Amino acid sequence: MDKTQRSECSSLWAMVRAIPLACCAVNDENNQIIFSNQEFTTLWHLEHAQNDLLKGIYKHTDFIDFCSTLVQDVSSFRAGYEHLLEESERTKEDLLFLKDGRTIRRHASLMLDDKGERIGHLYLFKDLTKHIESQNRLRQKQMEYHYLYMNSPAVMMVVDSKTGKIVKTNQAAANYYGYTAEQLDKMTIYNIEKDDRLRVDELLQEIIKSDGKSFYTEHRLMNGEIRNVEVFACPFQSLDKLLINSIIFDVTEKMQSENKLKENNERLSLILDGARAGTWEVDLVEKTALQDSRWKAIVGYNANEMIDDWHSLIHPEDVDRVDQAIQSCNDKKSHKYALEYRLLHKDGTYRWVYSTCSIIYDQQRRPIRYLGLILDITRRKKLEELISESEKRLKDFAQAIPELTAIIDEDGRYLEVFGHDNQFLYPPETMRGHTVYELFPLDLAQTMLNHVRKAITNGEVSHMLRELNMGTEKRYFEGRTAPMDYKVNDKKTAVLLVSDITKRIRIEQTLRFTYELRRRSDFINDLINGYTAYDDKTWALVKEWGIDLKQPLCCCLIQIQDIDLMSQGSELSPNGDLKVEIVQQITEQMNVTVWENRNNICLLCQHNERGNGWEKTQQIALQIKQIINNYVPYLTLTIAISDIHCKVGSVEKSYQEAWNTLLASKCLTEEEGGVFYFRDIGLFQILAAIDKKDDKKEFVEKNIGPLITYDQHRGTDLLNTLEKILKSNNLRRAAEELFIHRKTLMFRKQRIEKILSVSLDNYQIRLALSAAIMIYKLNMIV
Repeated sequence: MDKTQRSECSSLWAMVRAIPLACCAVNDENNQIIFSNQEFTTLWHLEHAQNDLLKGIYKHTDFIDFCSTLVQDVSSFRAGYEHLLEESERTKEDLLFLKDGRTIRRHASLMLDDKGERIGHLYLFKDLTKHIESQNRLRQKQMEYHYLYMNSPAVMMVVDSKTGKIVKTNQAAANYYGYTAEQLDKMTIYNIEKDDRLRVDELLQEIIKSDGKSFYTEHRLMNGEIRNVEVFACPFQSLDKLLINSIIFDVTEKMQSENKLKENNERLSLILDGARAGTWEVDLVEKTALQDSRWKAIVGYNANEMIDDWHSLIHPEDVDRVDQAIQSCNDKKSHKYALEYRLLHKDGTYRWVYSTCSIIYDQQRRPIRYLGLILDITRRKKLEELISESEKRLKDFAQAIPELTAIIDEDGRYLEVFGHDNQFLYPPETMRGHTVYELFPLDLAQTMLNHVRKAITNGEVSHMLRELNMGTEKRYFEGRTAPMDYKVNDKKTAVLLVSDITKRIRIEQTLRFTYELRRRSDFINDLINGYTAYDDKTWALVKEWGIDLKQPLCCCLIQIQDIDLMSQGSELSPNGDLKVEIVQQITEQMNVTVWENRNNICLLCQHNERGNGWEKTQQIALQIKQIINNYVPYLTLTIAISDIHCKVGSVEKSYQEAWNTLLASKCLTEEEGGVFYFRDIGLFQILAAIDKKDDKKEFVEKNIGPLITYDQHRGTDLLNTLEKILKSNNLRRAAEELFIHRKTLMFRKQRIEKILSVSLDNYQIRLALSAAIMIYKLNMIV
């Protein structure tokens, strides 16, 4: 070998040594290891034989024998070398698995001389253990992520930011939207979003620009139901696509609860405004005190004025009582208190207030906050003072009133009796000293005594209404019994006030009879709304309804609270329209004609059997309630039922009666729900019927308009005073209900008469004013 060849060979071996792989060159003819590098000896743990390898002492078979002790499959290891020697391929590659857990890739390349003759093999070895472990870890992470994604309880969705195509969803998304995973993969986000495509595209761009965004929107389920959702979305790059990953949470119930809480807060605020009650709060931790605008108004301050030391406003005579109540709460003897005390008004006077307080404690049961409200009771306190001053004139005052007034003890004995001889069964002076058993029939006497004892025991006013036959005349009496504070002969006493309300009852009966006569003669010309005449087509139509106009029928209106929410779907109605389901239940179980009107469920009930129509309507109401409550328990129902009618006009007539009954129910009670019959709504039978007439506004304005205007401009409440006067048979009773002195009420009565230019002693005027007030109140509801 000349110098040039030796130089080229030296350079070649230098290049081979620089290879970052374990390599070994073997002469196949003599089995001699021509070359091995440092990585080779390190890989096969041959550091101890490195010098001998360089000297060529070890043969390739020695290496194979040694390495056979390291590999897991010796036969495959050896067979691999034999196969390499026999094969004609220039390269060959396989994997070796060592006992120490390593994985080695073996690469064999055929070495040829410059004449193309075979010299031997070059073996390259690479340790793939870390690479395989890394791949396994990556594969495990991918499997874990895929499992978590697909099995996450949260709704997840990946969307193409350009096309809006749904790229991937999990099982929770399929369950939530009602589609299968295959269906979702063929859809776009535009199929789910309620907003139009332009708005959705804008939203996708906002997510990309902000590198993530959370927002509220509305999604459409497979069944068409619209749900409120909160979406957390962020973009990420996947190969050549920019995708958006979204996590979606249903917040429909949450938003409904928040709206309900808002409504409750608004309702509470209206209640507090109506009661003119102020709220206050003392934070013992922050040492701050807050009062709302109503609280400040009671003591004459504006809403933006600060009251730093409310305690200084307490009347000096009341400070100890207030402090004792607060200290009792601090000592954990009580968690609340209720007191009456005086506060200094901004004008220098004192106002009586009724204050309640509840204490909030921390986990160590230490008080940290006081919450309460106050009511201005100055008017009541002044009234109590006036009553106290008038006690000495009580007998003269009682004797002057037209009603029978008596003081009676717990045994039913009359101690004092005042009144006029011609109004009652017995002259007042003959009743004194006798018991109720000596004066009245046994059943009436027992009832009267029960009311007396109830008032004495409960400490509350007890009412009684009684019908009596006085000769050939039927009379009606109303009795009120209230407890008294003193005893006579060690027996508790009560005051009894008996009013003859025969005239009022007869007026109501006359009005009811007059209205019934008018109702029977004043048929609606067309069905319900008056757009269809009674011709052959109309008769055929009602026959299709299953209604025989020649037979009696009645109308029933059913109003369900929050029916709009129910039609949007809830857990009670998977299909999303509970009202329709209720109508179906009624139709299936009752032989009635059902339709919807003004968001109410309406029924036409045929009455083919003989018997009491009133009992029939009661049975209808009972059956309706049972059907609805069996299907959806705990619904609040208002059921309005008409009288029973027959022949032409019965449909619209029955409907109008039921509708008037439904309107009147809003005036008759503050409670929600109940069964209301047309025959029971009294004067509202007329008022509800004239609600749509053009002259109702003129009627109200003509009769009580000046009084309404006066109240609005002066901040008075004379309309309420007028209503009390009209409802009462005497000024004394009206004064008691208004908590004012009779002389004050007399002054107000004169003021009202002057404003309205009328006399309240005129029967026809009183009746017109009563009707005007009821129409005014009814219009507020409508």
